[in-house]
Amino acid sequence: MQLHHPKELRAAESGASLSLSDSSKSDELQVGSHNNKIDSIVNKQNRQLSLRKYIKRSGAAYISSSNKKLELDRALTRFIIKDIQPLSIVDDTGFADFVRTLDPRYPMPSRRHLRDVLLDKAYNNTVGHIYDILRPIKFIAITFDGWTSRTTQSYLVITAHFLLDSGLAVVTLAVQPIQSRATSKNLKALVNSVLSKFPGVSVMCAVTDCGSNMIQTCELLKMRNMPCAAHKIQRIVVIAIAKTESFLDAKKEENLLEGLFVDDEYDAITHNESVSVYAVIAKLKKIATFFHHSSSANRLLEQEMAKRGQQPMKLMQPCKTHWNSLFYLLESAQKIGDPLYQVLYQCDKWELKLNLAEEHLIPQILRILKPFVTATTKLSGDSYPTINLVIPTTKQILVDLENLQRTEENDLFEAGDTIKVTGDECVKIESRDALRFLEDIQTLTKERMMEYEIRTITGISTILDPRFKKHAFVSEGNYRTMAERLKEELKAEIVAANTRMRAERSDISISRPTKKGEYTFLDEVRTRTYTDSTIHTTAQAIVHLNNYMEEPLLGEQDDVLAYWTNYKACDPLRDIALRYLIVPASSVPSERVNSTAGNTITDKRARLSPSLAERLIFLNENFKFLKL
Repeated sequence: MQLHHPKELRAAESGASLSLSDSSKSDELQVGSHNNKIDSIVNKQNRQLSLRKYIKRSGAAYISSSNKKLELDRALTRFIIKDIQPLSIVDDTGFADFVRTLDPRYPMPSRRHLRDVLLDKAYNNTVGHIYDILRPIKFIAITFDGWTSRTTQSYLVITAHFLLDSGLAVVTLAVQPIQSRATSKNLKALVNSVLSKFPGVSVMCAVTDCGSNMIQTCELLKMRNMPCAAHKIQRIVVIAIAKTESFLDAKKEENLLEGLFVDDEYDAITHNESVSVYAVIAKLKKIATFFHHSSSANRLLEQEMAKRGQQPMKLMQPCKTHWNSLFYLLESAQKIGDPLYQVLYQCDKWELKLNLAEEHLIPQILRILKPFVTATTKLSGDSYPTINLVIPTTKQILVDLENLQRTEENDLFEAGDTIKVTGDECVKIESRDALRFLEDIQTLTKERMMEYEIRTITGISTILDPRFKKHAFVSEGNYRTMAERLKEELKAEIVAANTRMRAERSDISISRPTKKGEYTFLDEVRTRTYTDSTIHTTAQAIVHLNNYMEEPLLGEQDDVLAYWTNYKACDPLRDIALRYLIVPASSVPSERVNSTAGNTITDKRARLSPSLAERLIFLNENFKFLKL
């Protein structure tokens, strides 16, 4: 056709009706006038449609039961869970166009289907996964913490900590809306309702903050309670800072200091005739607030720092739930230095500038607070054992504070000099206000942190840390008390192990005579059997503990869990160590979940109900661990 009848072929492909007579009469002029138009039509129709365009034009879609449709539904659900996206995203036209471009055959589910079917299925599957993981686990430790959103809806977060494949694992058991007051009785019911889903596990300890309702909840649940070490440090630091201000009432100093994080009502100039740690922080908080609200001041600060060859940075904003934000506020002011005060002059905020005495005090405050920042960071981890670090960390803090008082080799800090608080350089604590602050924080540390040396969980776990053993205790008497408790617990563990061993070996039953034996002298021996076995068990416990204590200390970087997992000398001692080491030193894991909840529930786009927020946050927190 192309060779012998090209004009007829073109006309047919163009849709025009062309008879044989018409075609024979058509001349070169007619053909030439339409040649370009016909060629373009032929080229368009001869070009094969892509599969994507064909699907789009035909309107074909995956059937609801197809594997591809189900796979894409799961991918969309993971996207919503992992990034905590609002469910309304499926109604957004831009997102719908994007998905349609990726795969025109995929019909996105409605918001209702996503909420009631896909998320519900993911939630049930996740609960099932956690149940399967915890089924062979004998002991767990939990943390729980409450949080109230801006809409006054309260939530209780519960996390579980346990050993899995020779490592520590953390899962979020629940994010429960609290429908009534957060009393100990109501919290007990919530915790019980969650733990009842996992009947095979025993709770080794519950780590909470120091709130009275949390402590009473553990008492009602008949659980061991461990006060969060990070909260203890928080209270020590904020009270010590408040004590440096003379006008503060000692009974209200904690509440007054917390107000420093959220308002600027305190006037450091009128209330403070001399320099104090509280006054310096209050003034820096005002400076940070000014820069936070002024874009022009931030631009000037960037320009001033660029002139001096400094990398641009901003003052850190304090957060009342994290005391170390005060440390980073001081540290950022110290690093920025002169450009900060230069901008204050340019913006006519000269009254906020720190005087030389206040500038001189900043590096001393940083030096005093540095051990507490290190301790807070170390004790807040959840991927390694931390309960065994509470007593050694406390001792190290006290040693560092004592060294600051005794050190005479430190160079004097001159006004205008800069220091690196994270390096090996030291700053001499020489000002009267800094020395008072140092004494107060040292006294508070001894009062509030030394209690961990007489708590069974922290005491025994420290002895069973082969890097520290008895050397981490400040008090020798506290160590001996904890060692005695460990010996009794090891003895009970050995008795239980022997009982299980005898039960396993008693496959062949031995018949015992019902009549009184002929050899009556054996009756007294039989009555002494239990006492003799008890004495033997005590001796075993002492021998095993002595053997362990006589071993050389491990290095600080050695893996404690690996040591006890591979420990073969005494299985009962190994079991005790692994049972204690699962307990976290702080309730920070549950607080992290609360932070996620805060970011999610207060998102205006999300518009989540409490029950839906509970499920979405629960799924998000367990996403990485379960590899959904």
